[in-house]
Amino acid sequence: EGENFFLVFNGETTLIDNAPPNEYRLGNNFVAYLNRFNELYVYDAGNRQQLETLPPLSYKAGDNLLAYVNNLNGFEVYWNGEVTELLPVAPRQYEIFDNTLMYIDERGFLNVFFEGKNQTLEAYTPPAFAMFNGIVAYTNLDGKLFALYKGKKITVSDQIVENFSVQGRVIQYQILNGEARFYYNGEHY
Repeated sequence: EGENFFLVFNGETTLIDNAPPNEYRLGNNFVAYLNRFNELYVYDAGNRQQLETLPPLSYKAGDNLLAYVNNLNGFEVYWNGEVTELLPVAPRQYEIFDNTLMYIDERGFLNVFFEGKNQTLEAYTPPAFAMFNGIVAYTNLDGKLFALYKGKKITVSDQIVENFSVQGRVIQYQILNGEARFYYNGEHY
């Protein structure tokens, strides 16, 4: 038993592989791992699926999605049981928080993959961003605050913000005069 790879999920123990993984990443409902041959696998919904025969250059897991740069430098996402290529080259940067993937593509454009939908939000790299499940808040080059909120791009503040954060569905931000403001579900406070 010490040489096997098991997963305990919902109180049930399942044999995933007959050898321990070289490394792994946990999602909310899946596990992605490099087996002893450095092949990338995912165990999801009771099924084991090989995603790559060679080790990825990098990979990150969120609640229900996995993003990785494959050995040919392509950028792919595993979501809802399927692999989709997002870019033929590695992104400059990528981050996952819960079910949200944010990445800066090779041109420096801001992109978000959320709930199976991939969209380019901006044709530049934001100077600052913050994420929470389904929300990506970011400043533009002028310091104004925008967000992808419930799948839609919105303007949070048309004034320059000093700092901001995202917690739950709330975007907290501070404008230049030091005043704290909040955005929640279409309303400003």
